[in-house]
Amino acid sequence: MKELEKLKIGCNRLIIIESLQNEEEHTGKNLYNDLKSIEYQPLQIDYYSISNKKLLFECLERIQDITCDWSKPIIHIEVHGDKDGFVLFDKNNSMEFVSWKEIIPSLTSINYNSKNSLIITLGVCYGAYIGLEVINEFVLFRRAPFLLMIGPPSKILNTEIEIGFKYFYRNIMKTKDISSAFNILQNAKIQILKTAPVFAIDFIHKMKNVLKENEPSKELIDKFNINKENYINYLNAKEYRLEQAKKILKLNYLKFLMIDTYPELEGEFLLFDEIWIN
Repeated sequence: MKELEKLKIGCNRLIIIESLQNEEEHTGKNLYNDLKSIEYQPLQIDYYSISNKKLLFECLERIQDITCDWSKPIIHIEVHGDKDGFVLFDKNNSMEFVSWKEIIPSLTSINYNSKNSLIITLGVCYGAYIGLEVINEFVLFRRAPFLLMIGPPSKILNTEIEIGFKYFYRNIMKTKDISSAFNILQNAKIQILKTAPVFAIDFIHKMKNVLKENEPSKELIDKFNINKENYINYLNAKEYRLEQAKKILKLNYLKFLMIDTYPELEGEFLLFDEIWIN
């Protein structure tokens, strides 16, 4: 859990979103009822049963409207999914598919309102694959859709979801320490945990390595008058390309983690220059 050590993680609201078939055990509703039965309620807990895409985005818009800079929400989603997204069921068990990509803008708006503190927990088969869309958001110079994500990388049983998250949230309500609650999920399949800074740092390191290894473009070859005899100019061109990439990636990093808008967040993340050097 080294990636959590620097982050100031907290939560004061839990929103459970569920869409399962009628005949199934409604694990999201069970979770809601279990947590509401606890006498001491340090979290505000809401439950939404969603039957189609329109209602899902109305629900996410409602969450966005009630989220402000002191909010630290967790959105917990219980649906059936695959590597591309998930399905919603209506009362007749008719299905409607929602891709991971489709919900990213709504999550980003909620995360922006909460000053990059949104946590997403996914009781969904292949829920971890939402991470591929997060990488795209960084590449496209957009903001992070959440601070932290928990979700399985493969198929998972309903019972594993129900038991794992039940004790995860009970621990949060008992100790008020979300970081320690993550230990409960370590022995379960619900163990993929990624933070927005990690997505960004991984990409920055990969880009730096690619630029170091690849040859300069024709434009740079002309700009620096590179030829077989002029090795110094060759090195200068590669260094120039790295410096230009560094400037762009730094702006990207600050925007992705919302430090450009909320400078007080800077102390919660690694400085870009530290990332670039390592």
